[in-house]
Amino acid sequence: MKMSKLNRKTIKYGFYSGVFYASGMALFDYLEYKDFNLWKFIFGFLFFGFLFFGFFTGLLIRPSLRKKFSEEKR
Repeated sequence: MKMSKLNRKTIKYGFYSGVFYASGMALFDYLEYKDFNLWKFIFGFLFFGFLFFGFFTGLLIRPSLRKKFSEEKR
């Protein structure tokens, strides 16, 4: 079963927004002179970044991607 181009792009945007969110949280810890905690980074990426923030970012970007792909087919 092949995944559509729209679904791949939506997942990719969700992944990137999750990495961005987790990196931002790690940056705040760094600026407060706290040590980098890999488990906190992974937890923030998976649960808050990828699943929550990434899911909603994917839902917001999906209509514009759908419009873009339908225009490319014409």
